[in-house]
Amino acid sequence: MKGKKEVKLKGIVIGYTYDEGKTIEFLDNDEVNKIKTELFKGQDAPVMPDIKLIDEDELKKFINFDITIGVSSRQTDIRKAIQDFVFSTIVETDKELLEKSIQDTADHKAAVFSFMERVCDKLLERAALHDNSKFSKEEAPYYAKAKDLRGVTYGTDEYFKQMKETLSPALDHHYKHNRHHPEFHKNGFQDMSWIDKIEMLVDWKASTKRSPDGDIKKSIEINQERFSYSDKDKEDMIQFLKDINLW
Repeated sequence: MKGKKEVKLKGIVIGYTYDEGKTIEFLDNDEVNKIKTELFKGQDAPVMPDIKLIDEDELKKFINFDITIGVSSRQTDIRKAIQDFVFSTIVETDKELLEKSIQDTADHKAAVFSFMERVCDKLLERAALHDNSKFSKEEAPYYAKAKDLRGVTYGTDEYFKQMKETLSPALDHHYKHNRHHPEFHKNGFQDMSWIDKIEMLVDWKASTKRSPDGDIKKSIEINQERFSYSDKDKEDMIQFLKDINLW
């Protein structure tokens, strides 16, 4: 067995190894136990063959390539984030392979960032164009006369009665020119794209603010019967709204 060697993480001794890092004997104190939880999710340190220890200063010597990315006006510098993660590890493989792997991951993150921006741009475009048809001569006069609808609870018989009596011509035009409504599509909800559905859900949420008793939870229940979407679709909607803190 080889000699005892300290294992350090950011200058803190967290344990010892007797076999060049293949196994680690952690110290038993609150600080080290917290680090173990963060690194290994409370499990024992993994056994990794053919590895050697390397401290932060040594790692910095060869992690010196530029992985700064900027893909648009919302550019970001991920170099520090990646370095912080790499420096928090206590073992490494071949230096050249590690450097190549980190750069490959950085390139992948840059591509994902760029593609995610396309999604964001499309959503922002939908937000900018949302309900613009309500300003048209085909719709504006009717919506101007429909102020009483704001005091009617969504989904009630009275609501749909007033909708039909007051807005029918405007709604026919509106549904033909706005993809975020299931009525736009030949097969209703089933033909909607993910972008359509996101705009639809945000529209429903915003509409709840027009009524004193507006409730997105009730709207989703009522609209399931109205638009015939499945329980799984409903669960996905709820989870999405929770994810963006609109539930």
